[in-house]
Amino acid sequence: MPSDALLHQIGLNVDRIISCDLLSYGAIGPLFERAEARQGGPLSLKAARLLREALSEGGTLLLTTGLILPGQYPHGETDGPLGTAVLARAVAFGLGRPVAVCCEEELMPLMAALVRRAGLQVVPAQDLVASAGRRPAAAMLPLARSEEEAARACRRWPECTGAASRRCAPTRHR
Repeated sequence: MPSDALLHQIGLNVDRIISCDLLSYGAIGPLFERAEARQGGPLSLKAARLLREALSEGGTLLLTTGLILPGQYPHGETDGPLGTAVLARAVAFGLGRPVAVCCEEELMPLMAALVRRAGLQVVPAQDLVASAGRRPAAAMLPLARSEEEAARACRRWPECTGAASRRCAPTRHR
């Protein structure tokens, strides 16, 4: 196990990468520094520790992604799906927990391809929990477009309860 000092340095390095203001708007740096000071250290390390703690006694991680911008279909957004696949890989391989990915139905083929490329097996939702511990796996769940559709989806997949059902809730286009 790496030392606390090494983990802290890794966290700082990850934070520097993800807070890089590529377009030079000037807002990311000050916001990130304040958030880091408020949390008492690297935000990525804090998030990783909270995630590990939340999944320490089992469970399935539910990730949501996707945003189809007007005029951008079939491409959707550019960073969310890729980041979701990377996070799914980290959880599946690093913590040994299954992952469910919820996205707009139009983006499911793209998301499934990214998750496979990240080294995870894509399995039907009903087989996801049973696959835990055998091979890193993820299930694709379509994002509900109404509250009724979300409720039906959660009844079909019992692990999708509480906060998870709110996260995989209806898309509201404004």
